[in-house]
Amino acid sequence: MRKTRTLKKTGGKKVYSLVVDGETEKWYFQLKKNHEELPTIDIRPDLPVKKKLREQFEYVKEQANHADQVIWLVDFDTILKENRERKQGEKSKIKEFQEYKSELEKHENINVFVNTPCLEFWFLEAKTFKE
Repeated sequence: MRKTRTLKKTGGKKVYSLVVDGETEKWYFQLKKNHEELPTIDIRPDLPVKKKLREQFEYVKEQANHADQVIWLVDFDTILKENRERKQGEKSKIKEFQEYKSELEKHENINVFVNTPCLEFWFLEAKTFKE
């Protein structure tokens, strides 16, 4: 059974929730949204207040109840850094992320995209291809 979405509040537009883990990523998508005419979709970039991997995962699952599509944009460099800094005996952050990603893949309206090394390289590549 499909969950109720917020389509009525957006005038029939599809709602896309972008969950990011950094201020700059949120800013990039807000600017893109402001400069592009997107009459049939509403992009809502969002940065969870708490940025730990588990908290982002929980937030993505919650957003799936309110949006047509949820996109979780993960900076893998951050996961690698946290993995290096974890205390001995703690679960690998890479393994933790893999488990979250596997669980989210079961949801038809959630997509997980992994940035390696970071989102800025996507923009540089896109600019290069346009020139």
